Amino acid sequence: MHKIIAWLGAVAPNLLLAAALFLASLVAWSSPAAAARHPAQAALHIPGSTGKVTPSEQWHPTRIGGVKASGPGGLVVSGARFSTSPAAASCSGNNLCYQPAHGPVQTQPRVYLVLWGTWWNCTAPSCANKNPKSGIVENYLYKYWHQIGQPGEIWSTITSQYFDSTGHHPSFGHGVWGTACSHDGNNNCGWVAWQQDPPTSPTDNDLSNMAATAAAYFGITNDQNAQIVILTPKGVQPQNTSGSKFPQAGFGCANHGYSPTAGNVAYAVMPWLPDSPNCGASFPAKAPPKKGGWSYFGGHEFAEMITDPLGTSWYTAPVSSGEIGDKCMNSPFHETMPNGKVFLQQKLWSNVDSGCVQTLQAGEIRNLHSLLCVDNAGARTTNSNKIETWSCNNSSAQTILYTPGSGHLVVNGKCLDVAGQSRNKGAKIILYQCTSNQNQNWHYDATSHEWQVYGGLGGIGAMCLDVPNGSSTPGTQLQIWDCNGGNAQMWSRPGQ
Repeated sequence: MHKIIAWLGAVAPNLLLAAALFLASLVAWSSPAAAARHPAQAALHIPGSTGKVTPSEQWHPTRIGGVKASGPGGLVVSGARFSTSPAAASCSGNNLCYQPAHGPVQTQPRVYLVLWGTWWNCTAPSCANKNPKSGIVENYLYKYWHQIGQPGEIWSTITSQYFDSTGHHPSFGHGVWGTACSHDGNNNCGWVAWQQDPPTSPTDNDLSNMAATAAAYFGITNDQNAQIVILTPKGVQPQNTSGSKFPQAGFGCANHGYSPTAGNVAYAVMPWLPDSPNCGASFPAKAPPKKGGWSYFGGHEFAEMITDPLGTSWYTAPVSSGEIGDKCMNSPFHETMPNGKVFLQQKLWSNVDSGCVQTLQAGEIRNLHSLLCVDNAGARTTNSNKIETWSCNNSSAQTILYTPGSGHLVVNGKCLDVAGQSRNKGAKIILYQCTSNQNQNWHYDATSHEWQVYGGLGGIGAMCLDVPNGSSTPGTQLQIWDCNGGNAQMWSRPGQ
């Protein structure tokens, strides 16, 4: 959930999930920068911060090091309403609307964990470690966030159907664990045990300042893709601007907002969930101890910070019940991650499906004659990149989503496009930023197995996706041609 200026919350009374919103005043964000309240500390590594999950995913308390993501070009799928015109703000039914403010979305989200206080488990001799068992939760969160956004992890890609005002979409396949590292000699990368205790009941101002301090510590100030996730110790009661304190129902189980003192960096706060019988710490995971609430609520806030980081982007009014996670609160499921581990997740709202889903349907488009796949050459995301045929390999370059509402065929965050909006036979197919133009409006004819573009009423005037001369040579750039029902124009739907 989101705060327009300060807070939105997520609550689960009687173990049935619900959400609560509290609008904050603009005044709440007018205080000075965080550094005054939270001076720099010798922030220390958390156990297991090796930067990688080992094959056995063992917890190694004494090993410390960095984390590096594999870089861009991973799985990207997108959904409906890609137009960057003002009309894109319209929506129907229960679907999310792109609000008139045309706010940002996070296109390359990165998650940074801040375990605030000496209560948490960490590795240095100076660590108080008032509850070393907190390492159980740290272990769970470390494994969870190292799997989200990796190749083959598909829940997170639901968010990538929601664009910003430039037509860009969230992309995945390269992981979301934060890659920025501290420069204080500790080389903390992606997370830190912050060795200063929070107030007993930190205000939204305190939390905003902590987010700003953490952003500065990692050197990510003004990074619009960063997410600072603040975890507070057992017994601490974060509060919102209405005065509700955790674990009161009015506060919620987790919240997200942004910190103006750090270039509007997005952040979430997760209190110690076992302090509340209603906040999901006892949600079932596949194996004891039961920790599913940490991924359930963490994932909820993660998705909302992607699609509505400033309260100006994607939601259905009123925002109190209308963000991508809020609309699907009572919908848990188990996601099997690429490494085979299972985590509790919450379904998210999909405009493509007009409902709560746990994944988007995307996959390869095969030529039914050559059995080669439509491929975005090199998985590059530059405009005018070549769209070609290639041996099917289940890569991100061949992971395509079709959204009937917009007619878009989307791969690596952009659309299959007829170059120059040409209607001439032989016009090349390229990758291009998604627009509302007709040269990106595709229709699948299930009878002829053709992908048609420029089709008028009843398909009159349509041109078809075509392999030049019916070639079976990988690397052949696709084109449009008069529809003729030949082998060069017979294709599958994505993933079928």
